[in-house]
Parts: sequence; structure tokens; C-alpha cells
Amino acid sequence: MRKELLFKIILILLAFLLAGVTIFYVNNDKKEKKEEPKTRITDAEKFKEEYESYNNMALEGNPSLHHREVNIDKENSIKYASADDIEKMVTDKASGVIYLGFPTCPWCRNAIGVLLDVAKSRNVNEIKYINIYDMRTMWTVKDDKLEVTRKGTDDYYKLLELFDSVLEDYQYEADDKSYDTGEKRIYAPTIIFIKDGEIVGSHVATVKLNEGQTPYDVILDDQKEELSKIYGDLFDKVYKTYCDDAC
Repeated sequence: MRKELLFKIILILLAFLLAGVTIFYVNNDKKEKKEEPKTRITDAEKFKEEYESYNNMALEGNPSLHHREVNIDKENSIKYASADDIEKMVTDKASGVIYLGFPTCPWCRNAIGVLLDVAKSRNVNEIKYINIYDMRTMWTVKDDKLEVTRKGTDDYYKLLELFDSVLEDYQYEADDKSYDTGEKRIYAPTIIFIKDGEIVGSHVATVKLNEGQTPYDVILDDQKEELSKIYGDLFDKVYKTYCDDAC
């Protein structure tokens, strides 16, 4: 009788021990999985997600218009940058291409595919990108007076200073009237081309639209060719791929 009781007690203890060991390993495995670092998304992948997330989405406040579809290679040449990065390019007399835009800009959505294709054709593996949507000064007119509704960020004004030579004075248009803001403006997209710290070229928007064509329409093949030629010539000023004389 005592032997049977002792045997049962041993079985119960073994069962508790086995359960404890199982719980320990399960919890430890969960902890290890939880602590596994997430795979870091690349700048190229982040940019692809940023722009493609608006594909065919209706415009806020205007559901009759939709953001055109863009399909961006996950191995694209975009590298996220800051105003300090751009300033360092200039002070270090470096060379490169800078793309200033944002994903809901219709001109940007037409330009970006052409820009990336031209970069790829010339083996350019880095285009510095800054999303300027939330950086810029915003204005309104009240009682026929111009008022600032949102002050531009310090980084925005740093970019204005860096690119002053290629930016235009900004005239705010409202109710068929033009108001002088007293500052310049970075329109989207603005592409800046820098060689040895100096601006050698820039391009704003895309190309001239046809009658009846809007920025939300996909640009035509001949317009893509025209834009590609513009970008190509500017890329060549930075990454010289031709010969002036005999080679």
C-alpha cells in the first residue's frame, strides 16, 4: 500500500516537473522571438511604400480626382536626407542630385518614374530626397491682407538659403490677385543638381501640359521623352559621361 502511494506521489511530482520545464521553454522561446530585431526597411523600400500607398486614391475634398498610379522599383536610388545633409554636401564641395517633393504632389508622381529611370541608365545609385510637404510656409488672405497660417521650419529656410540662386520670389495668388510674400518658394518637384558643391542646374515641375491635360493625368510618351532629355542633360553636368573633345 505504501509502495503504491509512494509511486503515485512520484508520478505527480514528475508531472509537475515536466509541466514546469515545458512552461519555462515556451516562455523563453516567446521571449527570444519577441526580442528578435525587426528587419530594417531600406530607404528605397520606404520610398516605394510612401509613394505607392496613394495609388488611385481619391483626393481629399475632391473625390472626382485620383492620384495616378506609380510603380517604383524596390531597388531604386532614393536616399532620405535632411537639410543638414544637403548643407554638408555644399560645404564639403560634394556632388549629387537632390529631389524635393512629396507623394501627393501630382507633378511629383509624373516626374519620379522618369527621374529614377534616368538615374538608373547612368548608374547613379543615390538621389537625396526630402519630403517638403510639412516644411513650407503656408499663407492665406484675410481682409485683403496676406497672413501666415503656418511658419516654415528652420530646415525649410535653410534650404531656401542654400538654393536661393535658383529659386523664384513667391507671389501668393488669391481671388485673382497677387500678393508678395517677401520670400522665395520651393515648388514640388524641384530637382537640384550639384557638382563640387556648386549648383549646376535645376528643374521644377515636369514639362508643358497639352490643352485640356491636367497634372493628375499621366504624361504622354513624348512628354516623358522630353523630361528624360532634360534630366539626362542635367545628370551629365554632375556625372560627366560624355567627351567634349576626342576620347
